Amino acid sequence: MEFLKAFRTYIILLALSAWLPAMNLGIRELLTYAYQPGTVSRPPLLWPAGAPLRRTSGMPQLLFFLDARDPASREAITQLPSLTARSEVSLIVSEPAVDLERAARAIPHVRVIDDPQRLLARVFRATGSGQVLLYGSGGDLEFAGPVEQALAKIEPRP
Repeated sequence: MEFLKAFRTYIILLALSAWLPAMNLGIRELLTYAYQPGTVSRPPLLWPAGAPLRRTSGMPQLLFFLDARDPASREAITQLPSLTARSEVSLIVSEPAVDLERAARAIPHVRVIDDPQRLLARVFRATGSGQVLLYGSGGDLEFAGPVEQALAKIEPRP
C-alpha cells in the first residue's frame, strides 16, 4: 500500500515536470509569434506595366491593401480622408466586408476594389493586411510599409 502511494506521487511529479516546461515553451512560442512583425514585402519600384489597376495620369497613387478581419486596418479607414488630399486612394479588399466598404465609399476620392483572389496583391507583392504603397505621379515607388507608418510619413497637401 505504501509502495502504491509513493509510486502514484512519483508519477504525478514526473507528469508535472514534463507538463510545466511544455506549457512554458508553448506560451513562449505563442507570444513570440504574436509580437513578431509581418513579412516585409518587396513591391515593384515602378508601377507594373501589366497591372490590372489603371493609374490616374499625373496623380500619385496610394494603394491600401486591407483584410476586413484586421482591426488595425479597420481603424485606419478613419484616417483615409487625410490621405486623399495628396493622392488617389485605392482601397484593395481581399475579404468582403459590407460595413467597411460602405464607410470607405463614403469618403471622397477613395475607390474600393474587391480582390478576393488577391490578384492585385500578387502583382504589387503586398504580403499582408495594412500594407500601403504610394506611387508618385511618374509611377515610381515613394513609400512602402504598414499603415501606421504611412499615416505618420505621408502628409496631406496644405
